[in-house]
Amino acid sequence: MLVPEPTSLNRTPDSVVQCIAETQQYAEKAVKILQLGDFIRDNRGAICCQLEQIDKRITEASGGTTLGLNRDADFIAQSLPLINGVINVGSSRRNMDAAIAWVKTQSPDADPIPLLSSLALIYIVAEAWKDMNQEAQKSAASKPAGTPITMISQKPGEPSSKELVMSSAARDSQLATLQQRKGRWDDIYRRIHWLCDQ
Repeated sequence: MLVPEPTSLNRTPDSVVQCIAETQQYAEKAVKILQLGDFIRDNRGAICCQLEQIDKRITEASGGTTLGLNRDADFIAQSLPLINGVINVGSSRRNMDAAIAWVKTQSPDADPIPLLSSLALIYIVAEAWKDMNQEAQKSAASKPAGTPITMISQKPGEPSSKELVMSSAARDSQLATLQQRKGRWDDIYRRIHWLCDQ
């Protein structure tokens, strides 16, 4: 079944971990059926930048909520239109029809469009989070100042990676920025897992 059924309001950590693993498998399958993998890879910087902006807006919102939603629900709600756009631009009608049919076989009562968008969001966030952690690990075992390093870009229009030679101060600044972004992606990753805890 595509939509895991909650067994109780107080799920155990193990059941949440299992739900997350199952949901990520469904997310990968949805992206494969939609044939979105290449589009997501090619546009990852722009997509991730927008997801970071959504998270920043929510985190910095006065009062901590928007229209009574908690921050996790608010992030999901504000991210889904972006992901709908990713699907509409990056997939074909034929692939979308196949994905809708797949959802209906897995969860006949589910609304396929928001479910596919949610699964694509989970896929994108999980992949970006993995990459951010790998980049942070590389930087933690970093080379001394003045040594060329490769940095993955998250900005639209920039190549996905570039080599930089940095001074010590620039390196410290880059590491601080990377740690700040890693913290943001840890929050975003946790937000999508909030779905499994409901």
